[in-house]
Amino acid sequence: MDRISQSVEELVWRYETSDPWQLCEKLGIIVVIADLPDGVRGLYHRVDEQQIICINKLVDTAQMRMVCAHELGHAVLHENSNMCTGLKATVELEQEAEAFKLQLLCVRMFGAEFRTFEHDEIIEFANLAPDSFIMDF
Repeated sequence: MDRISQSVEELVWRYETSDPWQLCEKLGIIVVIADLPDGVRGLYHRVDEQQIICINKLVDTAQMRMVCAHELGHAVLHENSNMCTGLKATVELEQEAEAFKLQLLCVRMFGAEFRTFEHDEIIEFANLAPDSFIMDF
């Protein structure tokens, strides 16, 4: 099991939920719905020990859960990073946060029993081309 799948599994088992809003609450992550620059749907930021997720208020309600799950991926996987890093690092961090989001939302969609999904299964489930795995957040 890879590091991302293991992180998702541990969170789901520990907190008995795969809902990103509930996980943020249980982890003490502040979620703010705010005005963000055009093209920015969400961001993760850390101030001292406090983790903060900002979601653009213009994102529709259905998409907010996906943005929250993606940014939660940054909070869990990259907790000590603010998302203002170099381009190469940013691409890798975005891929990891996107994989986290897809794993977490697949758990939610498929019910109470946890199942780890392989990369190819996620790509197939989400109907994505293998090279379209990066999303712009």
